[in-house]
Formats: sequence, structure tokens, C-alpha cells
Amino acid sequence: MRIVFPVTRFLIKFQPMVWIVLPSLLLFVACDDGGQSPPQTAASFVDGIATVASPQDDDIDASVIATDAEDDVKGNGGVMHVEIGFRGIDPVIDAASAHRDLYNLPLVSEIHAGLMSISRDSVGMAKPELAESFVVRDDGRFYEFRLRKGLKFSDGSRLTASDVKWSWERALKKSTPWGRATDVFGSILGADAVAAGTVDDLIGVEVIDDKTLAVTLTAPRPDFQYLLSDPVASVLKRENVEKWHVSWTNDVFPSSLNGTYEKYSPMPFGEDNMPVGAGPFKLVEYLTQTEICSIARNEHYWGRPAHLDGVRYISAELYDTETAQEVDLHSISERAFFDERIDFVLVFDDRADDLLQKSKGTNTYVQSVESAPFTQFLVFNPAHPPFDDHHFRRALMAASNLEEMYAPLPVKWEHRLVPPSILHTLMPVNSLIADLESARSELTLSEYAENVGEHKSTFFTETAGFVIDRLQILFDVWRESLGFDVELRSIDTAELLFGLMDYGELPIREISISPLYPSPHAVLGSFVNVFGRSEPSAEFQEVEEMIAEASAEPDAATRSLKYRDIEQHILDQALALPLLVDWFNPEILVQPWVHNFNPPRFPGSAFHGVWFDDTAPDRALP
Repeated sequence: MRIVFPVTRFLIKFQPMVWIVLPSLLLFVACDDGGQSPPQTAASFVDGIATVASPQDDDIDASVIATDAEDDVKGNGGVMHVEIGFRGIDPVIDAASAHRDLYNLPLVSEIHAGLMSISRDSVGMAKPELAESFVVRDDGRFYEFRLRKGLKFSDGSRLTASDVKWSWERALKKSTPWGRATDVFGSILGADAVAAGTVDDLIGVEVIDDKTLAVTLTAPRPDFQYLLSDPVASVLKRENVEKWHVSWTNDVFPSSLNGTYEKYSPMPFGEDNMPVGAGPFKLVEYLTQTEICSIARNEHYWGRPAHLDGVRYISAELYDTETAQEVDLHSISERAFFDERIDFVLVFDDRADDLLQKSKGTNTYVQSVESAPFTQFLVFNPAHPPFDDHHFRRALMAASNLEEMYAPLPVKWEHRLVPPSILHTLMPVNSLIADLESARSELTLSEYAENVGEHKSTFFTETAGFVIDRLQILFDVWRESLGFDVELRSIDTAELLFGLMDYGELPIREISISPLYPSPHAVLGSFVNVFGRSEPSAEFQEVEEMIAEASAEPDAATRSLKYRDIEQHILDQALALPLLVDWFNPEILVQPWVHNFNPPRFPGSAFHGVWFDDTAPDRALP
């Protein structure tokens, strides 16, 4: 699953960056055959987990079905205030929704929902969301989903199987600016034709009736249920989307580089025409000019309604507009927290004790947040000299002492690509020892040994900050130890960067991934078209074939071993250099009236289960 993080202006100031999203490798199937025939033995296909029957009582309305154990929690109401660098997030679907940090909790997971979700427990199972149940047949090539009774969008209109199919088709089309749609839906029969723009109908998805959807895959995908928990699989209302075009916020971006909004309205949506979804909250305010957004409880949500009245996202720079550019944003955030303007603040630099002492008598508390599985690596393009030489790439890897480079920081480095926390067994890979003597030895075996200095390469970046600072250190090591120079070149737009990819002109690329579901494929799948739609090198063609074979393997243990072998192959061939794996677990300082706030590691609502006691400030939504 390829995810390229847009480093927001806010996060560039806040260093280091933090990601929180997370793991496990078990699947859940609730089987329903519509009363026609007994379900197949899906358990052997889906990681050995026992098949679980889902209730099929048509008299049960979806709106009253409980979703979790939080229903016994006392307290209701209140408006949570969250600090966020918000500009540019699309309330329908936007790539930024994949960027999950504490100050950028994804809006899409609050106001939208799909057929499947990932459980909040430590197991992290795929479970039905808008779907009530599903059955797997034909060795994993056929899925039949049964929707819950009485599903509604946040405006009260009906949600049916036709809405699901239309939403998936929309996501695949070229007119929709969403890069991961083919990753999610690519295994569905006919998805390639829809993505290419040759047809509009996704033939692999059939609407049987308002509550039943049949999906045919081109090959088995044991993790297909997980794929449908991705935000890109959210179910949208066609009339709502078509009224306001494809992308809701592209037309409210700054009208010039100096950040003015002269051309656009500060409020892109009227009171009666907000985007609607099927998540636990609904959008009620979206002010791009001041970076304020508000969501309110969705009373039509299929499960237990949220305890909170709503959540308001506020930019840190609003707290003190006169000094925001001069005062460290950490201080501004902490002041806002102690002034009770926001309900939690991220704790940096082991300051938990100091902040608790500062808040003495207010009963604030520090809460550890389990970190996301996170991985970051450099990928070399074998179609570009000198990266077309195996020994040259190994020389670069052997010269890269990442453990020493990251030692001063509270991060974890391992010589691997897949975060160990998403593996259900410990499957180590063999490491290439960082050693300058070995690096120079590998270089002598390379065809570029005699003229390495003549093959200067370029690394294109559109951002600055922590990541680029670390890469500059790495490139300096390569130049000083091997004589190979990499130039850091700023690039103006993401479109230009992806244009370089599409024409095969990107020699080296940095990829940062927070896997959206607990499977090695969520990381290794990024190597498919990693350098765009240009003709892949023979090395990457081999990797893609290995990934396709592993993804179709029905046996869970064998599939895991194949993914491990792919990771080992990529490292042995020095196609990618691991930079970071499984970043540190952050801490947050939380207001005393906030209960049950534990942001999810994988996509899902961060605020559905939060509740306030009666000591909370009296706040209201607009």
C-alpha cells in the first residue's frame, strides 16, 4: 500500500513527526448464505480463524445495534477541542486521511464508513461495519456481503448496496484524485478497465438487491476484508458528491502562493449542503480561512451514537496569532492546554513530569499511546545508472550506519522493511552489516568502481524538516566514504514529482508508510509501481511477481513465509535501504474530564468512544 505523506506546515515546525496507526494478523469472517446453503469452510482460507455466524434477524434495525463494550460508559455530551494543522483535508476522501498523527486525526474516519473496519483490540481483526456479514466462496475468489438493515447516511437518506458499488467505481476513476484506489480494489474483476477509463461499470461487483453485494476477484486475496477497511472504500452518497463535483476542497485551496483566499469563499458549504457520510459523526463546519472544522454526532449512525456532541478542530496558530511565528509551537500548545482550550497535548522531550507538576491540582493525566507500525525506506531505481548495478547498491547499504545515525533520537531502527509489530510470528531477516570496508569491497566489484564520481544522482523533495535532515547526513556519508554524491533538489509540486515517476525519471525515492491494515502486503505492496507507471525494471518485475504469488496464497503460515522471503530478497538485492521501523510510542497529556480516549492504530474513529464527565467545560458547536 503506497502512502506518500504530505508534510504539513504545522508538522514541519513540530519535529520530530509522529505517526499513530497499528497491528495484528488475524482475519474475521461472519458468514451468511442467505439461508440457501451452509457456508463453505472459510476458516481454512482465512488464517485458521473459526467461522462466526452473524445474526440475521431482519426485524433488528441497524441503528440500535451496539458496536462494542463502551455502551456501559456513563456520561454523554460535550464538545472536544483538538489541535490540528488542518488545511487541505478533503471531507470526502483525501490522501491526507492516511497521515495519522495525533494532531491530524483523519476526518474521513469520523464522517465516513465502509463495509469493513478493524477491531480496536490488540488482535486487530477485520470485522463487518456497514456490512452485517459476508461469506467467502470459490477458494476466495467470490465474496457476498449482506448490509445491515436500516442503514442511513448522516442526512437520514437510505444507504444501499448500489451506493457501495458507485463509491468504489468513483474511487477507481481517473477523475478522482486518489492514488490508492487500485491498491484497494485492483483485485476486483474489471477494476483495471475502470481505472484506465475505458469503462464505467465495475463488472466484478454485482448489486443483488438493496442489502446484498456480490464481489468477484481475479485471484484469491485473503486480506481483501482488510482492504475494505481502507478509507478509500468509504461509502458516499452519489447525489451529494455529484452536486459538489469530485473533490470538495480543491476549490478552496489558497488562490496564490502567499496564502490568500481572495478567489474563494471562506465557507465552501452552505448549512444545508454539507458532505454526508455514514460514520459516527457528520461535518457541520469547515472554515479553510481560519483552519477550523467541526463535526457533530451522527444520529443516524448504524451503531451506538457517539457520546460526545461533537469535536472541533482548531489550528495551533489561532491561540496567539501575534506570536505564533515567534514562539515555539510546543509552548503555544501547552499554554492552550492549560487554558483549557484543547483537551490533549502531545508530550515531547520527556517533559511528562514537568507538565504534570505544572498542572498540579487539576488532575490532568499522562497517557501512553501505542505507536503505529511505521516504516520508512529509500528505494533505488534499477533502471537508472548507477543503481542498475547490484554491487553498487550493496556498497551504499553497507556504508549506511543507520543505527548510529539515529542513535540520538527516541526512535527504533532495524534492518528490515516490514514492521515486526504487524507480523504474527517472529520471522527475522538476515542483515547486511554496516561496515565501510565491506562497502568499499562491494564497490570494487561494481562496474562503476573506476568512475563512481561521474555518476552523481538527484533526490527530489517537496518538503523540508526531520526526514530531509537525516537523508542529508546519509548522503554526506556516501560522498565522503565512497565518492558518490546525491544532490538534494527541491521540487515545487507533488504533480511534478509524480510526473517524474510516470516518465521513469526518478532515480531514488523515499517512501514512508503507516500500514493501514496488519499484513506485510500493506508494506511490500508499495513496491508495485513504486516508480510510477513506467516500464518496471527486470528486478522489480520479479518482486511484483513474488508479491502477486504471496497475496494469493490461501494458507496463512505459508503466506507469511513468502512475504518474509520477499523482504529478504529486496534486502539481498539492495533494492531498498531501511531507514526507520516502528517509531517511538508517544505520550499525551489529557484533561481530567476526558475518558476513554485511545486513538486507533489503524483507520477508524478516534472519538466515537470518548466521553466527558460533568467537570468538562461548557462548549457548544456552531
